[in-house]
Amino acid sequence: MNQFELAEALGVSRSAVNAWINDRAWPRGSIGALEEILDIRLDDAAEPQPLSEEEREGLTQEYKRLGRILFGSEQGGSGGSSADGAEGSREGNARSEGRSA
Repeated sequence: MNQFELAEALGVSRSAVNAWINDRAWPRGSIGALEEILDIRLDDAAEPQPLSEEEREGLTQEYKRLGRILFGSEQGGSGGSSADGAEGSREGNARSEGRSA
């Protein structure tokens, strides 16, 4: 059974089924029909639970760490001030246009 066929059998859109498959949504109103169509039993405990404050803080720290690795700062920028960045941008544009900054 493909996504379109499942969506048709449940009376939902194919994009809704795709969101379920890719963990962007949870089929709360269609669980009974899913169990019947797919001949399976879905346990309510399998529903995603909200993150605890500790888990959220851990993820925040990890995102910041990755930002520093990838971009050199937590904000995703180059680490310089916005004035430095604007000046550097003007200089780069002037050079690419063959004139002095």
